Amino acid sequence: MIRRHPFIAYYVLAVATSLALGMLLNLSLVFGLLALFGPAAAAFAVRAATDGRRGVAALWSTTTRWRVRPAWYLAAVGLPLIGYLMGHAAYVLAGNQPLSLPGPIAPISLLLFVLVIGEEIGWRGFLLAGLLRDRSPLVATAIVAVAWAMWHSPLYFVPGMPSYGQPFIAFVAWVIPISFLLTWLWLGTRSAWLATVMHGALNLGAAIAFPLTTPADLFAFSAIGMSVLAAVVVIPNWSRFTAVQPHAMAVSRAEVRT
Repeated sequence: MIRRHPFIAYYVLAVATSLALGMLLNLSLVFGLLALFGPAAAAFAVRAATDGRRGVAALWSTTTRWRVRPAWYLAAVGLPLIGYLMGHAAYVLAGNQPLSLPGPIAPISLLLFVLVIGEEIGWRGFLLAGLLRDRSPLVATAIVAVAWAMWHSPLYFVPGMPSYGQPFIAFVAWVIPISFLLTWLWLGTRSAWLATVMHGALNLGAAIAFPLTTPADLFAFSAIGMSVLAAVVVIPNWSRFTAVQPHAMAVSRAEVRT
């Protein structure tokens, strides 16, 4: 069944693993941190079942691909900050008082900057990369965005979870544009590590450039800024985002090498 339906198997394993660990969050924060690695564990398990050692090695190579042009690191860190500043501007234009910048950074946020690699190995390294074999980046990104958002949904709907009772739709509105930013980064680097850097910057950037205490406002207004950025990177590359090009997904050495 895993060989016939690898993406379904991956998603079921990722959700089941993360949810089982997340339900133990009240016992210890460690379980919540381990839940971040549900997508990675599922990705390696499915690659091992479908492609053996070769598949595991291929997935690991995307995880450790860090030698890319410095401009990609600048984009991975800078775009999230720009998006949040644009969201902050939209927040002020809506009649709110400007927030004091930079905002404080919680120690746990620094730890999460690195630990989100547990997500990116799965979402970009396995799911997005696999979908791109026979789907356009536009379609593949939409699928990943929905899967990624739904993976987070227990945080909003299960009593006792950190985001319980918060508006899930605002989070979804934020996930969609940043999924396109991450796809753009992936197409240029094929690196789960670079996706981790951008994901981590998205988490830290919220605290630094848009320190709102209300998650609903944070996601809703920052989604505006992220949507503008997504349009800036997607529209000029529209033909690439709408075409199925399985053999064009590999990045040349000249493009990646520092």
